[in-house]
Amino acid sequence: AAELGHDEVLALLVNSGRFEVNLKDSRDRTVLWWASKNGCETAARSLLVAGSAMVNSKDKDNKTPLYVAVEQGNKAMVEVL
Repeated sequence: AAELGHDEVLALLVNSGRFEVNLKDSRDRTVLWWASKNGCETAARSLLVAGSAMVNSKDKDNKTPLYVAVEQGNKAMVEVL
């Protein structure tokens, strides 16, 4: 859901408490990283509230969720993070 930019679906999944919010993919990208990349501000807030400690986690390209939000020019996401 995060990778495809489905903000509301991702927020529902996070709020359900039924999945690990700190998982990483093969490129070390977290759910929060993908939410940042795709402008899912609602989901990002939910992830942070749910305890996603991965806000400073870097992917294999050394990009954090904040870096990706800045790179995308997403001021709202930058403010969330």
